Amino acid sequence: MIASRPGIFLLVAVSLGFVVLFGSAALHHELFQSRLFDLGIFDQGVYLISRGEFPFSTTMGFHILGDHAAVVLYPLALLYRLVPGVYWLFFVQALSLSLGAMPMYGLAAQAGLEEHWRRVAAVAYLLYPALFNIAIFDFHPEVIALPAILWALWAALARRPVQLTIATLLVLSCKEVLGLTVAAMGLWLLLKNRRRYGVALTAVGLAWFVFASQWVIPTFSGDQMQALGRYSYLGNSATEIVLRLVREPTLVLVRLVQPESLLYLVALLVPVAVALRWRLILSALPALPMLGLNLLSSLPLQRDLRFQYQLPIFPFLLFWFVVSLKAEKNNEFLTGRPLQIALAIAGALLVVPSQFRVLAVLALAVWLGFVLRQGRRITPKILMGWLVIGFCTQARFTSFFSPQMSHLANLAQIREAIALVDATGGVLTTSDIAPHLSERRTIEMFRKTTPLDLALLPAYRYVLLDLLNPGTECDAPYLIALQNKLRTEPHFKQVYAKNRIALFIKHSK
Repeated sequence: MIASRPGIFLLVAVSLGFVVLFGSAALHHELFQSRLFDLGIFDQGVYLISRGEFPFSTTMGFHILGDHAAVVLYPLALLYRLVPGVYWLFFVQALSLSLGAMPMYGLAAQAGLEEHWRRVAAVAYLLYPALFNIAIFDFHPEVIALPAILWALWAALARRPVQLTIATLLVLSCKEVLGLTVAAMGLWLLLKNRRRYGVALTAVGLAWFVFASQWVIPTFSGDQMQALGRYSYLGNSATEIVLRLVREPTLVLVRLVQPESLLYLVALLVPVAVALRWRLILSALPALPMLGLNLLSSLPLQRDLRFQYQLPIFPFLLFWFVVSLKAEKNNEFLTGRPLQIALAIAGALLVVPSQFRVLAVLALAVWLGFVLRQGRRITPKILMGWLVIGFCTQARFTSFFSPQMSHLANLAQIREAIALVDATGGVLTTSDIAPHLSERRTIEMFRKTTPLDLALLPAYRYVLLDLLNPGTECDAPYLIALQNKLRTEPHFKQVYAKNRIALFIKHSK
């Protein structure tokens, strides 16, 4: 169906995307920048499933399905049966994220765009900053849903019910809240006169969300969805929260006009801002459920492009980008929108980290110069330039050069200590080291809120301390105090101590 040249382009684009995303995630992990939350949690869960054991998360304190009803973890565990290892998660994540370029290209072809604009659409997907950020921020099952969302969108518009069914089931298997995204896709399809598909997606999406949130998650966690705590100011249950929003819809508007929320919206739009046709904004309607949840949440991380909460949003912004390309005369951008371009440039400068603002000004000035030289048209090359600038302003590649790289000071010693830990005993360590030892029944990180009581340690055979990098929920004084106590405990023996890395092993009584 696809000619050889487009096929080669997609193969190269997806392959390059995979190599970059997998390599970046692996490097991030090897530099001990991954965390027990969330990489270690999913690594432990998938490992235990692959061994036919009860996938109890010692960090969360309940069955892995009690987190977000991500049943997709069960087939994923088949890979761990071959050779267990966290790199399978990076592999699946990088492959899933990069494969999204294919349905993105297909949506552009479906819209009737010429070949060069189809390629722009695929590159726009791969260069969307949140894609890279999600790839290096540990692992999350919903990454598998990303290409499936675009695939479902294409299948619905192409009237391919079998493909739509498969894609929708894959999306729903990744996270309970994606049921709302599927339902919103159904509402959008109703507006597009795809009534049969629209009704089906709306019903299935809502049914899965209610079933997963009201039965699956409470059954496996022993409580209602933990994420509801982020909306506790609206009510104590999902029903109360919905009723409060229905009675007081202005609450959404109040959150929307807050500076943090406005900056968040700017960050989402900047990567594709120069191309968007605002009269076509309904194309992004399926993004509303997650966008609304992010805006209303009391957790600021949900409004940060560095984290996975943007995953059910930006595919629809990119679809809006595609239909905007279609709406342009002769498939070219007319620069008769100076205000929109000016606002896009201002937004890019607003969201770029301050240390790179001078470079951003220079890059945007060069880009604008090329635009002016093109007269009244923006060519694919010019738009590609904007996509690169958008990626550089918000992609988290700078994290490799951040203060977190302080692990380099004792990286060799961490590896030496890890080599002394066998594959079976329970481990208590820092949040940064834990994902390297999470393929076992018991793994937990230090928390300074936990009392320094050695009676709490029977579950752990190994206690591994990094006094230079105590982790996200601990500090050096806490670890020093714990180290001093362990030295007086007769059942623990210190077997490694070098460059502020200490490993204690518990001996049998």
